[in-house]
Amino acid sequence: GVIVVMIFVSPVTAIGAVAAGGLLVFSGSRLFGRYITNWGVVAEEQASLCLQQVQELYGGFRDIKLANAEDFFVERYRRDRNLLARSYWRYQTLAQAPRFLVEGVLAAAIGILIMLYTLSESSESGIAVMAVLGYVGLRVMPSANRMLAALADVTYGSAALELVESVLQRPTVAVEALTPPTPV
Repeated sequence: GVIVVMIFVSPVTAIGAVAAGGLLVFSGSRLFGRYITNWGVVAEEQASLCLQQVQELYGGFRDIKLANAEDFFVERYRRDRNLLARSYWRYQTLAQAPRFLVEGVLAAAIGILIMLYTLSESSESGIAVMAVLGYVGLRVMPSANRMLAALADVTYGSAALELVESVLQRPTVAVEALTPPTPV
C-alpha cells in the first residue's frame, strides 16, 4: 500500500526505488548465492561427520579407552566442529549484510533526491517526495530484510533439501496389513 502511495506522489521515484530494490536483490543473490550454497554444503557435510564421530565414540568407547586413543577422536571432532562453526559464522555474517546494503541504498536515494530537488529549485515538492520515500523505506525495509534473509536461508539449506529429496524420490513399497498369528 505504501508503494502505491509513493507512485501517486512521485511515479518516477517509485519506479526507480522498485527497480533499484529489485536490482539489489537480484545482484545480491547472484553474487553471494554461490558462496552461501557452498557454505551450506560444507555445513551439511561437517554436521554429518560430527554426528558420525559421536556415534563412533559411543559405539566404541571401551575400545577407544583401552587403546588410549581419546586424543585422536577429540582432535578429529574438534577440527570438524570448527569447520562447521566457521560455515555457520560465515553464513550468519553474510546474512546480515543485506540489511546494511538496503539501508545504504535508502540513504543514497534520499541523498540523490536532495541534490536533484535542490538543483531544480523545487524544494517544496522535493521535501514531500523525500518524506514519503523515507516513510516507505522505513516501512518496507524490515519486510525486505526478512525476505532477503529467507532467500539466504533457502539457499543455505539447499544442500540439506537435496539429501531429503533423494530419499523422497525413491519408490515406495506398500506394506501389507499384518494379520495376527493363529493360535495352534
